[in-house]
Amino acid sequence: ASSPLQVKYADGELERLEHKLFIGMLPKNVSEVEVSALFSKYGTIKDLQILRGSQQTSKGCAFLKYETKEQALAALEAINGKHKME
Repeated sequence: ASSPLQVKYADGELERLEHKLFIGMLPKNVSEVEVSALFSKYGTIKDLQILRGSQQTSKGCAFLKYETKEQALAALEAINGKHKME
């Protein structure tokens, strides 16, 4: 996948209060470790979940939760549409 990552706030008011981001356009073979390494530059990750199908293959998206709104916004600004994961 050579498309830039899509990062946005997860749907729903609760997620906004929890500083939860939706990450799309992830490579199918990406690991939690790789996603953590990229996003931990912007703050403390409280929770990371790569969405997987029945065969445990990645659906190419994930949810990630930060400790603060500032951290979530920093990651969103820095990565959305700008960063590609090979």
